[in-house]
Order: sequence, then C-alpha cells, then structure tokens
Amino acid sequence: YAQHLRRQKKMSLEGETCNERIVDVARKRTWIVKEPRGKKTKVTVANDMGFIARKRTWDAKKLKWRNDWTTLVTKDSLPVGKIPLPLPCGGMFNIYPGLLSEERQQELAQELHDANLYRQYYIHATKEPRAHFLLHKRATTTDENFDTSLQPGYTYGRTTLKSRPLSLLPKLEELSDELLDTCDVDEWNIGVNPVCYRDGKDHIGRHSDNNQGEDKVM
Repeated sequence: YAQHLRRQKKMSLEGETCNERIVDVARKRTWIVKEPRGKKTKVTVANDMGFIARKRTWDAKKLKWRNDWTTLVTKDSLPVGKIPLPLPCGGMFNIYPGLLSEERQQELAQELHDANLYRQYYIHATKEPRAHFLLHKRATTTDENFDTSLQPGYTYGRTTLKSRPLSLLPKLEELSDELLDTCDVDEWNIGVNPVCYRDGKDHIGRHSDNNQGEDKVM
C-alpha cells in the first residue's frame, strides 16, 4: 500500500541533523517527521477514512500539535499510479493506492500463515512483542541443513535472522518481483522480512534498521 522506510535515521541537511521516525497506529499509519530545531510534521495514511493522506505541524513553542490538518490526497481525487509525498527533510514517501486487491491480500496472508515460519526473537533478554522471519532470493537452505548452512542473514543487537529461500512462498515471491519493478530496485539487499503484529498489543520501539548498511528491505 505504501513504499516507505520503516526506520529512524539521521540525515545531514545543510549542516543540521534531521530525524525521521515512523509510528504504526491501529489500522491507520502515522509517520512523524522531525525537522531541525524541534519542528515536526505528522503524515497520516489511512484506507478506512475519507482521505488517503493528510498532514499537520508540531508547534515547538506550545509543545503540541496544531489543530489544522492539510489534506494531501482524498479518495475522491485519487491520481492514477504512484502518489509522491515529499518529506520536509528531503525524503520521499510514495503511496500506491489499489496496489493489491482484497482477494490478493487474503491469498498472501494465508500463504504467510500456512508457511509456519513466524517466530519471536529475543531482544534485551526479552521476547519481542511481534513475530517475523527473513526470506532471500539467494538463500538455498533446506530444513535438514538449516542450522549448519551459511545463508544470507540480518543482525541487529544480539539478534540474528537467517534467511530461508523466498521461493518457499511463491505468491510472496511474485509480489516481491513486482515491487522491484514498481519501486525501481534491483534487489532487496537484506531480503524480504514479513512481520506480524498479531493484535493491538504487539508493537516495536524506535529503532534504526541500519545495522548492516541496508537500504532496500521489503
């Protein structure tokens, strides 16, 4: 539904530091973009309301959000194809309305569920309140030699994910190939990382996703 970077990162902007962080909220998603000198912009993307995207600004002096929202895209005025939303720090947030039909969403969800690969990883000696796993085009392992084989992987903190072949989930692999073209990417250099937030209590804290120089993750 949207192409974005799920991360907080620091970027140089004319000698100043700019922070971006992303927060998932229930069925809608809100991205809080911090600008230099305490300024922030909030961008909300939703598919269950009359608008597709809107934004508002943080008042650094009053320490609260201003009440005036600016609607960026409405359901009644959807352009064809990609909707680019420039971010104040120089990044780009792209929305792809109607990228997946409801039927295809259900097929993908069922394939991910049936694969039985989701697991909880430990971080700071406690289980993460979410489940996920890693797939990669170049992974070749089978269940028989998974523990001893060398495969593409990803490490953050003390957690290490070893990838299984993306071909194990053909519907997801098909979507991955399509998104490479859509997003003009040669390869997901870390891989495809399905994440499951199982209920309203699952979440993940602020983090960077920049442990291995990754810049392309599906």
